Amino acid sequence: MLLLPNDPAHNLVRFRRDQSDSDGTFTLRRILPGDYTVIAVADGWDLAWTDPAVLKAYLGGGVRVRIQPQGGEYQVKVAAQSKHDVAAENLQPRN
Repeated sequence: MLLLPNDPAHNLVRFRRDQSDSDGTFTLRRILPGDYTVIAVADGWDLAWTDPAVLKAYLGGGVRVRIQPQGGEYQVKVAAQSKHDVAAENLQPRN
């Protein structure tokens, strides 16, 4: 699980990541207010998660969320993306 700020290249301090539990739940703590995208990557521990060029391929499968200043709990449902599927999709010719 990755929580990506809107401008990842200039906001590395705002990234959050976690592994989901066996039931698919996850917890990300100490999030600064702002706009983010949540993505899930199956077996993504070796993903270059600080590289905006790599992350761009996953953003379309993510879920946008706005974290409010007062904090609280958010429930976000996001489908896991396979690194292999995303890589194959990026190799397909565009019409």
